[in-house]
Amino acid sequence: MTEVNTQYVLEIPIFDVDDNFQIAKEYFKTNDKIELINKAQNSECDILSLKFNLQSPVQIAESLVMFKILLPLISKPLMISGSGNETIDRELLPSLARLVKKECIISYATENTYKDIVPSIIKSKHKLVLKTPIDINLCKELNILSADLGLPLDKIIIDTDIGGLGYGLDYGYSTIEKIKLEDDKFLNMPIISFVAQESLKIKETKSDNTNLAILCSHHFTYPFDDPIEYAKKVGQMTNMLVKLGLFRHHKAKTLMNLLKTNVLCL
Repeated sequence: MTEVNTQYVLEIPIFDVDDNFQIAKEYFKTNDKIELINKAQNSECDILSLKFNLQSPVQIAESLVMFKILLPLISKPLMISGSGNETIDRELLPSLARLVKKECIISYATENTYKDIVPSIIKSKHKLVLKTPIDINLCKELNILSADLGLPLDKIIIDTDIGGLGYGLDYGYSTIEKIKLEDDKFLNMPIISFVAQESLKIKETKSDNTNLAILCSHHFTYPFDDPIEYAKKVGQMTNMLVKLGLFRHHKAKTLMNLLKTNVLCL
């Protein structure tokens, strides 16, 4: 069995620092961008992500000036996350990528934006997150299309998307497992999952109730002949949910496990 190297990414909404989850605000206790970066630098995260949560293309120029000021302060491995708005990210992500000389991760391009973003990655040292809906075939297709534009396969990081609870989480996790089992050069890339970020959006996260129940389907595919392995998978999923912040526990020794918003499996 291949050993999985798991790294945790701490993401900070850096353009509008007030646009953050309440639990993160309580942890950082500051809205100062430089103080936020310094605290993140001293955290347990493996990679620091700056999310440029812009609301309009007219803010791009301002964000680039701000990034030039903050960039020298960052010594941890860096990930740059766009706004999630395709119109903005088409221009924003290539512009940010050109400002960084060292290798970093650019997140993310989709089937609608990859033609605009991929060319700026080809000429750099950076790696690019390619995001698709929860579907292994769509994932492979976008990888192939990006490679056809000249993007080396070793510069691709897969994000197959995931839900924060229920079928979305279960199906997303299953898709990741299927990709890991495929012997296919167009799927043999690192995988990133924004599972805790999705989990923090749901109302259950805001509850003070720390009870945990795992509901399992009794409709199994045939043949179901390995109940021990099934139980192990349920245990692994439960452990992952607790560690990644689906369940809020006020007595936790540290909030870092709740704030490590992204999981990168290499």
